[in-house]
This record gives sequence, C-alpha cells and structure tokens, in this order.
Amino acid sequence: MIIAASSNSDFQMSKENAADTGNIILNHDFSDGLHFWRPNYGCDAFVVPAGSGYHNGLTTAIVSKRNQCWHGLEQDITSRISAGSTYTVSACVGASGTFQGCVNVLATLKLVYQKSETSFQSGEKKSVSNDGWGMLEGSFSLSTMPNEVIFYLEGPPPGAHLLIKSVVISCSSSTTCDESKDLMEKAPIITAYNNFDSQNHSKGTSTIKMEMIFSLRIAVTRYLPLLSIFLIFKSAMHLLEE
Repeated sequence: MIIAASSNSDFQMSKENAADTGNIILNHDFSDGLHFWRPNYGCDAFVVPAGSGYHNGLTTAIVSKRNQCWHGLEQDITSRISAGSTYTVSACVGASGTFQGCVNVLATLKLVYQKSETSFQSGEKKSVSNDGWGMLEGSFSLSTMPNEVIFYLEGPPPGAHLLIKSVVISCSSSTTCDESKDLMEKAPIITAYNNFDSQNHSKGTSTIKMEMIFSLRIAVTRYLPLLSIFLIFKSAMHLLEE
C-alpha cells in the first residue's frame, strides 16, 4: 500500500465529485452522521453538522477519547473491492488538541485472513498543524483477497482529536474496476452500528437509508436484461400476429 501526502490545498470534495469518481466509501462526507463508520479500539466519535460554525462551518467527523495513536475511525470495505485492482485514496484530515507544532495522520488497511490472522498496511504520513487541515492522497492494491478489509484513519498522539471532513477511495484500474462494481452490486444490505450518536450522544443501531439506493441498483442490474428479453419477445409476437 502506498499512501502519499499531498500539498494540494483544495480539499473540499462535494458529493457530486465523489460520485463521479466511483467512491467505494459510503457516507464519505459524513452527511448522514456516522452511518457506515465506527470508532475503533474503544474511542468515541461524533459528527459536527454543517453550519455549526466549527471549522468553517463544514460537516466534520471528530474522533475523541483517543488513548493510543492508532485510535481512529474505520469502515469495512471488504465487499466493495477486489484483489488485483488499484485504488486511489484521498482524505481531508486534520487534528486538534493541546499539542505543539504538527502531528501525523495516516491511512491504514487492516487485513483479516483465515483463523483471524491479522496484518496492517500503512502508508506515508500527512503532517497537519493544530486545527489545521491537509489532504492525504495515494493508492493501494491487494494481491490476494483477505476475509475482511477495514480502512481507517489514525495517527495523532493520545489525547488529540482526529478530524475528518471527507474520504474518497476509487478504482483507478480500468481493466479490473468491473470486478469491484460486481462486488458492490452483489453486496448484502448493511445495517451499521454506531458507538456514538452525534445528536443524543447515546449508543444504538441505525438503519441506513442508503440501503434503498443499493437495493434499487441491484434490482435494476439483475432484472433489466429479463425485461428487455420480454419486450423483444412481445414485439416479435405482435409482428407475427400482423
């Protein structure tokens, strides 16, 4: 995995831009709170909505109560990637706290194989100042497909808050992207578990409204060919009757 830090300051990514790149990250800009996301290793997370006045009024995910540098925010991307494909990563990240100078933020893949054997692939670090932002960019590919692939952001020292505005992971290999697309279409309906609710600060489960989008996409993909055959057959029968 190669994750390179970019000096690009234009890090405000819209929903439309994410859709155009075929983003495999669900709820990439936290517009639906923490749906599909979860804090790892017992830390907490919440989302500050747009218009709150916090960090230029943009929607921001904040990971707090971090006791270790690897505490962060993660998403399971297993069903939406495939071995042999190349994926580009672009994440707008920051940090805040009592630290002086700059701290590092990095993207990591947690790979879980059979018998719960686990390995981690981390890339280069992006240095950000206190309450500052930066764009973390790079790419990764997998030669073999693990049982689970978890993408997460980590890095700032214990006690510091990890800040995330948006994450985009897209397939950059045109010859293998169709495989990833098929995996997305065949992915089961997902219900995410949130350790922290940004509205009432309580634990619970949430039904993801994006399920409807994936359900519709799967239905269209599966049944459109059958509909086309039916219409052709109907037209042919009509011609024969004439």
